[in-house]
Amino acid sequence: MSSDIERWEPPNDAAAFESLCLDLWRDIWHDPSAQKHARRGQKQDGVDIFGRDHGALVGIQCKQKDGRLWAALTVRELETEVNAAKKFEPKLARFILATTAPRDAALQKRANQLTEEHRAKGLFTVEVWAWEDIWHELYLRFDLLQRIAHVYWPRRASLPPPPASLDDLVRGAHAYLEYLAPQCQRLPLIGLDPKSKDTPLTLDAVYTALDTQSSERAEDMAKPGGEKAKPLSALQAVARHSCFVLKGDPGSGKSTFLSYLSLCLAKHHLEPDGPWLKRLEGWPAEARWIPITVVLRDFVRALPEKLPEPNPRRFWDFFARTLEDAKLSACAAALETALDNGHAIVFLDGLDEVPTDVQRDYVRACVLKFAERFRRSRLVLTCRTLPYEAMRLEGVPDFELAPFDDGKIAAFITAWYTAHVPKPFSRDAADERRRGLTQAVQRPELRRLAGNPMLLTDMALLHTHRGRLPDDRAKLYKEVIELLLLRWDEAKAGSGLQDLLREAKRDENDLLRTLGAVAFAAHGRSRTLKPDETGDIQHHELLYALQELHPQKSLDWANRVVETVKERAGLLIAVEEHVFRFPHRSFQEYLAALHLTKDRHFGAAAVALLDETGYWREVIKWAAGRVTHVDDLIDWKGFDLLRTLCPNSIPPQPLPWHRVWLAGEALLEMSLAKVEQFDEGPELVRRIRGLLKQLIEQEALAPLERAQAAMALGWLGDDREGVGTRARPEKKEVPDLAWAAVIEPDEFIMGGPGEYEGELQFKHRIEHPFCVAKYPVTVAQYELFIQDGGYEREDLWTKAGWQRRESEQRKRPDDYAIAFQTPNHPRVGVSWYEAVAFCNWLNAAFSSDELKLPHKNWKVRLPSEAEWERAARHTDGREFPWDPQDKAAPPSRCNCRETSIRHTSAVGLFPSGAAVCQAHDMAGNAWEWCLTQWRQDYRSYEREADQNSAGDTARVLRGGSWYYDAVFARCAFRYRDWPDYRFDDVGFRVVASPFVSGR
Repeated sequence: MSSDIERWEPPNDAAAFESLCLDLWRDIWHDPSAQKHARRGQKQDGVDIFGRDHGALVGIQCKQKDGRLWAALTVRELETEVNAAKKFEPKLARFILATTAPRDAALQKRANQLTEEHRAKGLFTVEVWAWEDIWHELYLRFDLLQRIAHVYWPRRASLPPPPASLDDLVRGAHAYLEYLAPQCQRLPLIGLDPKSKDTPLTLDAVYTALDTQSSERAEDMAKPGGEKAKPLSALQAVARHSCFVLKGDPGSGKSTFLSYLSLCLAKHHLEPDGPWLKRLEGWPAEARWIPITVVLRDFVRALPEKLPEPNPRRFWDFFARTLEDAKLSACAAALETALDNGHAIVFLDGLDEVPTDVQRDYVRACVLKFAERFRRSRLVLTCRTLPYEAMRLEGVPDFELAPFDDGKIAAFITAWYTAHVPKPFSRDAADERRRGLTQAVQRPELRRLAGNPMLLTDMALLHTHRGRLPDDRAKLYKEVIELLLLRWDEAKAGSGLQDLLREAKRDENDLLRTLGAVAFAAHGRSRTLKPDETGDIQHHELLYALQELHPQKSLDWANRVVETVKERAGLLIAVEEHVFRFPHRSFQEYLAALHLTKDRHFGAAAVALLDETGYWREVIKWAAGRVTHVDDLIDWKGFDLLRTLCPNSIPPQPLPWHRVWLAGEALLEMSLAKVEQFDEGPELVRRIRGLLKQLIEQEALAPLERAQAAMALGWLGDDREGVGTRARPEKKEVPDLAWAAVIEPDEFIMGGPGEYEGELQFKHRIEHPFCVAKYPVTVAQYELFIQDGGYEREDLWTKAGWQRRESEQRKRPDDYAIAFQTPNHPRVGVSWYEAVAFCNWLNAAFSSDELKLPHKNWKVRLPSEAEWERAARHTDGREFPWDPQDKAAPPSRCNCRETSIRHTSAVGLFPSGAAVCQAHDMAGNAWEWCLTQWRQDYRSYEREADQNSAGDTARVLRGGSWYYDAVFARCAFRYRDWPDYRFDDVGFRVVASPFVSGR
């Protein structure tokens, strides 16, 4: 708001201030049903006004400071009101303290801290609106101010001049929007020839919507037990949060998302009757912000060596200079007013790309000040996931982009080939290519890559150009890089790379070897950067390296090569004058691996690069794949690497576990089938498998690293008892179940006083012996049920379960990202109906001996709720399955949210977290279905607990999961859902017992 606009004083009466707030927020929320909570003098639980903003319940406490203009509001008052608001029912999603007091930095800081604390507990966010903020919002809603001014300010004879309308601001910024739209419409980082008239691709033609790894009700985590909502989309995150951080891995689509949103908003203002806002699924119709982007790497380059004081205007001043450079200074006033009046959305792109810690601290300070000063406008900050952990912004929510799931991969591929009609393909040809690429990316080795939008784009480019994809990522990258460098030369005459190489009597292999040396050097220099950053490559460094390829060492020739690569290929990106980078860390690592494989003593050279940081791991894995699939030197260089990582004579303890982990992943890169073709191969595989099993059993490495090593074992074949399947001569395979100790009839302490503990603790007796499986049912074990026609046999299913299967035409559980499909992970995505059918299949298909049951007359089924709790909790009422004297934090004993694995993990990954009966994973990893029908509490439990399998009533879930906090993994914690519910953190384990429920 312009500084010359008069700010009116707040109402002097507390009741009037409260009524004013109600009028204002009804308008903000578009919720005429918003209301006061109670009359003055009555208990209000910290809330004077409540209503819904886009469905989320918001409470407001109005704090009029006793008629004293600008009287201070204290942090203690804020904390008191926040604590009172916790009692409000139903639970709030947001809490606002609206006050006539002035804006106060200490209050804002404490509100941010409370929001961060609440976020970890699933409680509401906290905001403080000072009178300056309230008046500004009211002034911008000028129609409302006109209607109510005489009520709250009866002595005011006239209104201030009205603010500029959005339409006025758009007219003032029209030239900027015309400049911005085509910039955003270009498809980034794919190396398309900008001069090609046949190129059909633009960003809007192929863009596929991104989801975050949060659910739509992520802020409602304190209330488990309903159906988990679908993922929160990146667009929903923008619409719901005025300021947040968007995190993601390299190539996950952060910058592309900002470009697409900027494109749609800019185009909407240029073409108001066009379909642009409709392209933003679920986007609020009133959200017509003007986009403003600041690339933070460019921002810090423009800063003086001696950094000035952090200031909320630093970003705007930099942006204004970029407008001047683009000869758009005439738009600056309109854009600044839009920013001040809440009509702008600001994108601060690439916090992780700010080079130094000092600069990052400075940027973070500026961000917080900017967000507070321009709070009416939206602010989105992007950062890579790993670096952000060390540079978090206090009180600012963050959301991580999710990889593409199968549906989004298919949607992207469909959009990709649709955009190629009519050029260069006919519709039929494009459909054929679409089907071929969709099938190709489902190969396990490529499905791991296809979830990354940038790598999927590369694969689509390669498939478009050559009609096929290679079988492994090393060969894939070889062809992608050749595609980026050379594809246009095949279609066009002129001084392309092929011509330049022929001029120097060289070929593309010579060029790639040179780029490999440059990448190797750049990677070596990148150690001081944050994880996943690419290193800067100086122009002279490229010139001198390429110069060596020319017979006369011509710098002019080298410069022409650099310009050709830069302008026509997309493999080298100019980040500033005379400085280049590879577009993605994986390209730098692959080319560095190419250089490493040229060493005659490859194995020793690779291992010499290893240290405790694991910095060179990815390069070595790429190299293992390259010597196998590209150079065809597996029996020389590939085996040399594996022998060096895992020699026959292991040195004394402690074992080099990081090398063992790398050996497992390198073996996967090389392909198990290829390794075992050679005489030495089977022994090497056995050795590496055995060491990986030791790694798990000894709980070597940190949980996240151990989880990754165990994933490698899963794909290599995890033959630990109870994890996989067992072959039988001339018969189908059988799930290799392993059973915990038999639990005899006895009493144990069950339940607890909490809402999700049954609200009662009591002694319960189980009248029959039973034993639980040591592990949840794994992906490998459940796959046998699918292959044996389990989804086609009505006799295995309950009546309600078969009806549901028929109505859905279901043939398998839900599948998720490739990590969830690892053979030694719990099978998730299964409903209660499917879990029951699996148990019935075991009993029908295999004998008690084949299932290794403790007694011949015992059968397999799901555990009852009481059996599950007895197995997990023992008899002493312990909180978690492990020894109560073990004071280690739960994240070191189980896979929960705080462990940060972020997906299921191999069963048995935490041996020290096992229960007394030696059942593993009873805390965390995946929720486990129980046989028992859900009861809200344990009153009359002894008489009324129902274990019957019939019907479609809700069933009990136990044990917590990787998705939820450790508090949900307590032995007494109860969860429930409908029997047709399935998600990526819901699985099951089986029990054996003489007691069998009816169906």
